[in-house]
Amino acid sequence: MARLQSIDDSFVFQGKRQTGGNNRQKEIPQYTLVGNAVPPLMARAIANTILEQRINQKSNKQRNYESK
Repeated sequence: MARLQSIDDSFVFQGKRQTGGNNRQKEIPQYTLVGNAVPPLMARAIANTILEQRINQKSNKQRNYESK
């Protein structure tokens, strides 16, 4: 499942694979960790988009300042 979310095969998830009903309040099973994780490739794409927007925003401000 982690591989489908672009998580590297060498990444080690801590904790038990599964937990029983009452133990779930104290321990987070591995499958929940994987399911709640933000896929690394998606995080990279979002970060790159934000970075591009910030760069474009600064460029536009500089152009507006220079044109005055």
